[in-house]
Amino acid sequence: MAGFASRPFLLRAGVEEKSRNRRASAPLSSVTTEKRDLHSGNPLWSTATADALPTQKLARDIDVDVLVVGGGFTGSIVAENLSRDFTVAVADRRKHGHGSTNASTALLLYEIDVPLIKLRAKIGSEPANRAWLRSSQAMRSLTQKFASLCIECDFRHRLGVYLPGNALNGEGLEIETAARAELELPSYLIDRAELRTRFGLANDAAIVSENTGEANPVKAAAGLYRAAISSGAHLYGDTDITAVEASASGIVAQTDAGFTIRARHLVFASGYEIPDYIEVQGHEVVSTWAYATTVQKKLWPERALIWEASDPYSYLRSTPDGRALLGGGDEDFDDEERRKRMTPEKLEEMRDKLAEFFPHLDTTPEFVWSGAFGVSDTGLPKIGALPGWPSCYAVFGFGGNGMTYAEIGGELLGRLIRGESDPDADIFAFPADADKG
Repeated sequence: MAGFASRPFLLRAGVEEKSRNRRASAPLSSVTTEKRDLHSGNPLWSTATADALPTQKLARDIDVDVLVVGGGFTGSIVAENLSRDFTVAVADRRKHGHGSTNASTALLLYEIDVPLIKLRAKIGSEPANRAWLRSSQAMRSLTQKFASLCIECDFRHRLGVYLPGNALNGEGLEIETAARAELELPSYLIDRAELRTRFGLANDAAIVSENTGEANPVKAAAGLYRAAISSGAHLYGDTDITAVEASASGIVAQTDAGFTIRARHLVFASGYEIPDYIEVQGHEVVSTWAYATTVQKKLWPERALIWEASDPYSYLRSTPDGRALLGGGDEDFDDEERRKRMTPEKLEEMRDKLAEFFPHLDTTPEFVWSGAFGVSDTGLPKIGALPGWPSCYAVFGFGGNGMTYAEIGGELLGRLIRGESDPDADIFAFPADADKG
């Protein structure tokens, strides 16, 4: 979903406007950003593209308040938020919604990949508590936004079922449930008998969560972009941003076609295509796989979202037309060709896993795909101002609940750009030495 070119990406930053002329003849710092193959195969959402959006390739110089680089779901959230008060342009090297968003499996969770009790041990109880509470609030805000904007994205409220695994065993689930109860998060523990009766699963215990759901990510992004467009935003597809000069008074961006975008603020919502000049410590891009079965009449009780307290974990959801959608099997590499070669093997593993969950299901695949996926050692995203690059911000929503993190990003950056404070900005902020320039 990013908007960067595979050619060198040029940056120049200056704190004071008066220094720009002095540096005009100085060589720009050159940073190469690799264009990733963000997904391969046949994603389930490939028939629900955002082609109907009024996009165009930028063919003139423009001036706006905010330039958003990246036309995926995160870009749509940011654009919808900021277009209420600012003029906004969203540029993407692809068509909007055709990058990582098209490969998303769109489990809408407030639960962070790293359990609350483990996140407390990593970053401290107070910030961990705030992170989980903010994620829960963001999930509620996101679903309310779908309703208030009348976005048709096949959203369904579902229960979440969190099974024991190599990260948390049965006793660990009990401790985790107690920690969530302290924060009044919508979760509770069930035992083996209730798990079997209610959900048809054979595990010893599980945490059941409310405030979860599922959606079509491409339709969701398209709906948010339409809302932004109604407020005056403009979408520019097939438009590579190849150079940026940043100063305290704003940014000047150049496209591959030689046109200029001047803006007071720039937001990078470029997904897993991170510019090399931004060093995001504790985060990496890995490979992941997913598949959807043929349509079938009977799925599983309550069509709950199912995932495991494991690393890596598998997860399962349904679709409105009656498919089972299973993903996971993450591998610690980001090599597109290797990822494609492993797809047949991963498909067999996923079919076996689905049969393990529910032996009665037809595991026959109809859609199979793989993609790049961002993970972090805390399960948290990075959101905020980019140190050393004035007027520039970024949202990198690593982790399994990227759509929820996108909502946090829209809220947080919306406040920062409006000159307001956000109570949780410190949790997600980039470290002061985040840039490599």
